[in-house]
Amino acid sequence: MGYRWILILLATLIVACSNKPEYTLSKEDLKNMRERYIFNQNGKKAYMPLLYGLKNYVFKIFPVPGSNRVGTLEYDNGFTLIEFKEEELNYDLVVKDYEEEVYGDFKFSFAPVYSEDELIYGQNSRFHCINLKKRSIHTFDLFGNIIKYTGEYFYRIQYTGTDSVFLCEKGEPNTTNLLKNIKVIKFGKTSSEQGNIFAGVNDITYSQPWQLSQNVIFTYDSAANKLLCHTVELKPTIHPFAEIFNRNNRNFRKLKEFLIHPTLPFGIVVEIGKDWDSEKIDAIPIEVFDSLIIPLEKERDRHTFYLLRWDTNDTNKQFVPIFTEPSSIIAGLHPKTYSDFQWSPDGKWLVFRDETQYEEWQDDTPISQENPVFIALPIKSDNSLYIGEPLYLGKVMRENATPESSAWVQKPVSFVVSDGLVLYKWDLDNISTAMQINSPNDVVKTN
Repeated sequence: MGYRWILILLATLIVACSNKPEYTLSKEDLKNMRERYIFNQNGKKAYMPLLYGLKNYVFKIFPVPGSNRVGTLEYDNGFTLIEFKEEELNYDLVVKDYEEEVYGDFKFSFAPVYSEDELIYGQNSRFHCINLKKRSIHTFDLFGNIIKYTGEYFYRIQYTGTDSVFLCEKGEPNTTNLLKNIKVIKFGKTSSEQGNIFAGVNDITYSQPWQLSQNVIFTYDSAANKLLCHTVELKPTIHPFAEIFNRNNRNFRKLKEFLIHPTLPFGIVVEIGKDWDSEKIDAIPIEVFDSLIIPLEKERDRHTFYLLRWDTNDTNKQFVPIFTEPSSIIAGLHPKTYSDFQWSPDGKWLVFRDETQYEEWQDDTPISQENPVFIALPIKSDNSLYIGEPLYLGKVMRENATPESSAWVQKPVSFVVSDGLVLYKWDLDNISTAMQINSPNDVVKTN
C-alpha cells in the first residue's frame, strides 16, 4: 500500500472527525489502517499510529490492568474500559453512579498499574478502588484535594510495592502558592496515614519534581539544588543517582524533570534556567532593556537533557549531556523545549513531548502550534548510552486538535493519546512487524 493512499485516507478521517462529534471509522477504513508503517522521511524514522474514532468525547484516559485497553470516566457516569479490537473499540461499563458526578471539574490522579485486577484513582479528597474481577468499588475519604498537574509530573498516586501502601501527594495552600506533602497511606477496609515528608512548592511557573523508583522516594530541594532520598518508611537513605546529581550540581541551573530507570543503572535529568530576580530585572535601564532581556529569556528557557549512570567509576562518564540547543549526540534529534518523560511499562521505551514552538502564519499573524511531537527513544542495555535511534510518533492529526491525555497499554506495550474524538495507538511491542516505506514527504508530522 503506497503512502499516497494512506495520506488520502488520513485526510478523509481528519475532516470527518472534525465535523462530526460522534464520527466512527467504517470497518473498511479500520481494516486498511490495521497495518503498521514506519516511514523513512527526511532522515527520521516515523511510526504511523493506529487510529480509532470514539463514539463520543473522551478527554481523559488512564492506564488499567489487562491487555489492549485503557480506562475513562466520561461515559454513563461511571468507570469504563475501552478495549482495542481489530476493527473497532469495545466499551465495557464496569461500575457506575458511585458518585453523583463521576466525571467533572475535579482534580484527578491515577495510579500506575500495580495489580492484575485492581486499580485506584483520586478524585479531590477521595480515593476510589475498583476491582475489575468483582466489578465492585470501595471509596476512601481522606484529606483535602489530591492535586494532579497535567503535562509535567505523573506520580501523584504511586504504589510503593508494599501491600496496599501508596504514596499520595497532598497540596496544602498557603498565602502565595501550594505546599506539597507526600503522605504514606495504607488502604484496607479503612485507610490510615503512616507518615509524610515535604516535597516542595508549586507556584504558577514551577513545581518541584519528585519520584519513587527502586523503593526510594526522591525529592528535590530547589534552594540547595540537591536531591534528597528516603525509604518508603520515610527514613533517610542514599542512592547513586542522587549522589551523582549532587556532585555535579555546582553549575546546574534548575531541575525540571527526572526519571530513574526501574531496572538499569541509569536515569535522566532535564535542566532549565533559574528563576529571575525580579528586582534586578526591574533595575535594568529602559534604554538597554530589550537588548539584555532577550539573552536572559533564552537562557531561562534553554533545556538540557542529561543521562546519569552509575555503572562506571569514571566520573566524566557519569553525568552526560545528551542534547541541548543547538547540539546533540543523538543524530537528527534537536528538540528545544520538551517535557512529560515516561517509561513504558516494560522499561524498553522512553517517550516524551517535543514542545518546540514552530510558527505558522495566517492573515499575516504568527500562530504558535501547541500540538507537540511525541518521540519514543528505545532503551538498549547493550548501548553505550542506553538510548537507541529515535522513533518519531508524530502529532495528533485532527485539524485544530491537541493531545488531551495519554496512557500506556500494558499488553502489547502501546502508547495511546486522546485528542478528544480520536485515539492514536502506537504498538511498540510489535514494532519489528511494521512495514518500512521510504517517503520523500512527511507522512507523519515531526515538526
